[in-house]
Amino acid sequence: MTEARASRGKLVIALAFGGCLVVSACSGVAGRPLPQGGATSPPAAPAPSAPTVPTATTPADATPAASSVSGVYEITGSGTAITIDIDPAGSDGETHFSSVELPWRRPFSAPAGTQLFQVIAVGGVDAGCRILIDDVVVAEEPAGSAHCVYQR
Repeated sequence: MTEARASRGKLVIALAFGGCLVVSACSGVAGRPLPQGGATSPPAAPAPSAPTVPTATTPADATPAASSVSGVYEITGSGTAITIDIDPAGSDGETHFSSVELPWRRPFSAPAGTQLFQVIAVGGVDAGCRILIDDVVVAEEPAGSAHCVYQR
């Protein structure tokens, strides 16, 4: 009798969910035996292909993009600022200044792709700030708030 049961396949009752009975046949699908180890994995999805990037041609008379942006950091007010910090650096490469007489201004030149500009002053009397790019004020804080940030 043991041999007869093994050759017929096995019927296993797995679980009952919400009134539905889940039944599983252990002999495989459509008469095919299961591979060693039991279940099979679904076929792997194909790897995504790299997106194609269109190339553009530049007309011979096109104006080249600027390679840098220039501007000025300013701290207004009077007295002496304990510190002034700028980012990106000024034209002289400096980013930190100590014991600075106000008012103060520092020209800068940064790569054209620069996204964030800021100037911060600590100390001084009624210190305020401004950031100018190409002679246009892009950030300004009144006296008493000397932290200017400009993000493109």
